[in-house]
Amino acid sequence: MKFSVAFVLAALAACSSAAPTPGQSVEDYTIGPEKRAKSVEDYTIGPEKRAKSVEDYTIGPEKRGKSVEDYTIGPEKRGKSVEDYTIGPEKRGKSVEDYTIGPEKRGKSVEDYTIGPEKRGRSVEDYTIGPEKRGKSVEDYTIGPEKRGKSVEDYTIGPE
Repeated sequence: MKFSVAFVLAALAACSSAAPTPGQSVEDYTIGPEKRAKSVEDYTIGPEKRAKSVEDYTIGPEKRGKSVEDYTIGPEKRGKSVEDYTIGPEKRGKSVEDYTIGPEKRGKSVEDYTIGPEKRGRSVEDYTIGPEKRGKSVEDYTIGPEKRGKSVEDYTIGPE
């Protein structure tokens, strides 16, 4: 059997684009080279990914250079699997997320935890969301002290 080069290339291209990305159990996005070296997340996950358990927001260019996440996702997105909180200007300059989402929001698909002042100065998120929240569309992970000093989030959102 003889195959033309064009046929082989077309078949390879079709197979490679249709294949799922193996082992991706967390947010699956790209931050391009033009956005490297920025101190906040600067990306958009569009409406086609709603109903998936990913964050769905934009942090605009006016917030670049801040050391904490500083944004609001409003009440119109409640009931969706996104984070729904505000970190105000008084918390700028801290190196970890330092906020509380109170008991009135329990049972919603948002993160519900506190990171206290004793954890300031650490370079990664260091907290646990316990087993009672499994099965909800929230992040359920622990990043321990052995992972401090890494420059990216290194975690798995598991089914258990």
